[in-house]
Amino acid sequence: MQEAKKRFKRAGIYNAQFHEGEEKLKHLEGQVDWLVLDVPCSGTGTLRRNPDVKLKFNTERLEYYVKIEKRIILKMNRLTCKEVFLIML
Repeated sequence: MQEAKKRFKRAGIYNAQFHEGEEKLKHLEGQVDWLVLDVPCSGTGTLRRNPDVKLKFNTERLEYYVKIEKRIILKMNRLTCKEVFLIML
C-alpha cells in the first residue's frame, strides 16, 4: 500500500483514498468515479522480466486468478457511479 501511495504522489494524484478490507468501504457505495484495484494476478504480464513464470504457468492457475479477479471486481462494482474508470494493477 505504501508503494501505491508513493506512485500516486509521483503522478501528482492527491485526491485519492487507500483502503484495505471491504468493511471500510460501505460509506463509499455509489460515490466512486475512479477505482484502482491491486488484485492478485497470474504474473504473465512480466514474462520478459521473469521468464521463469512461464515454467509455473498452466491453465488451472490462470482460471484460478480469473475467478479471484472477477469476484473482486463484482464486489467493488457497488462502490462506483454509473460511469467509472476501472484500473487494475
